[in-house]
Amino acid sequence: PDRIADPIILIAAGYAVTSFSWASTLGWSAALLAVLTAYIRTLSASIGAPADFSGPMAKQHRMAVMTLACIITAIESLLGGAPYALFFALVIINIGCIATLVNRTRNAYNALEQK
Repeated sequence: PDRIADPIILIAAGYAVTSFSWASTLGWSAALLAVLTAYIRTLSASIGAPADFSGPMAKQHRMAVMTLACIITAIESLLGGAPYALFFALVIINIGCIATLVNRTRNAYNALEQK
C-alpha cells in the first residue's frame, strides 16, 4: 500500500501547488524517490542485509511532513494566500528522500561487508 499511497499523495500535492509551474514535477520526483526508498529496503533485505526502516525521510516522516503541510495550507487558504507550505514540504521530502536513499544504501553495504 505504501508504494501506491505515497505517489498518490505526493503527486497530488505537486499539482495542488499553483504558484510554480514546475511544482507538479517536484511532486512526481518526491513520489518516485519515496517509492525508491521502499525498493532499496526490499533489495537490501533480499541480498541478506537487515530490513532498514531508517530515515531521515521514512514513510512516517514523509506523512508527518505532508500532514503538517496540509494543515498549514488550509490556514493559508483561509487567509487568502498561495499554498507555499505544500511546495516547501515537497522540497523537504525530495531532499530527505535522497538522504534516506544514501543512508539505507550505506547501511546495507556496511551490513553486508560485516558478513
